Amino acid sequence: MAFSKISCLSSDDNTEEEKMLLLVSVLEDEENLGVQRLSAMNKLLEVMLWLAALEIVAALSHIEVQEVPVGATAVLPCLSNDDNHRFQFWQLIGDQVVGPGNLPNRDKYKFEVLTGTLYIRSVSTAEAGFYKCISKGIEGSDLSIKSVELIVKKDWDEVYENDYETNLFRGLVAVGSIVVLLVAGILAFYIYRRRKGSRFGGMVSRLKTIYVFEGVVINLLDATLLVTDISDEESPDEEQPRGTYNPTTVSKASTSSKKLPVSQGVDNAGLEVDFPQVFKAMQQQNSVDSDINFR
Repeated sequence: MAFSKISCLSSDDNTEEEKMLLLVSVLEDEENLGVQRLSAMNKLLEVMLWLAALEIVAALSHIEVQEVPVGATAVLPCLSNDDNHRFQFWQLIGDQVVGPGNLPNRDKYKFEVLTGTLYIRSVSTAEAGFYKCISKGIEGSDLSIKSVELIVKKDWDEVYENDYETNLFRGLVAVGSIVVLLVAGILAFYIYRRRKGSRFGGMVSRLKTIYVFEGVVINLLDATLLVTDISDEESPDEEQPRGTYNPTTVSKASTSSKKLPVSQGVDNAGLEVDFPQVFKAMQQQNSVDSDINFR
């Protein structure tokens, strides 16, 4: 149709206006034809993409997964080795090839020529990934490629034992526990010393009182002077005794060392005591203390 329009344009019978109309019509037909061709190409590309996606899905569906613990021997079967194909080689991680005539590490890798089964000794987590087995067709030159995924399972007890963050947390917990125990021990020791000091202070105050009265009873040289001297030696911060001896009411005890025979065994004349006079002085002191307390 476009060709007939072009032939009409070349004839001399048409006027200029008709030629212009025919030219516009030809251009429109060419534009529509280009759009149709572009649409057909887009549809063809879409079909090709769908086919490629289906091939990828089909390939992934044939992937076999092998789970092996760390340090064990992994056994990977060659899925592409069938009745129409024969094993050629394995493509490892990092484009390393293992096959007949090419074995980089005999202690690490081993394979069977007929079945294509691959053995990997002492696997580690770094060797986990996809392994491709390539087989060649018997009658043709076509290749069959199928993958096997190797998953290396970790020993979590070993991971927790050797993990840096886990060990750091353990160290912090241990240090914190030691610090808490030290603080608790120091606090308990401080409380114990404080209670022991308060008990000792009470005993000292009681001993002072007993010492005063014993001094009065035993020595009786000058009871007023003895009590005054002891009270003077005490610090002003300490509590003052409730009462003091009155010099007018307390008199010296009469001692007579000369009257005592030597045979009685008294070496110190100051120890001879007039007990009635002592008891009288003590009663007077008790009455003075009671008057002070009453006031």
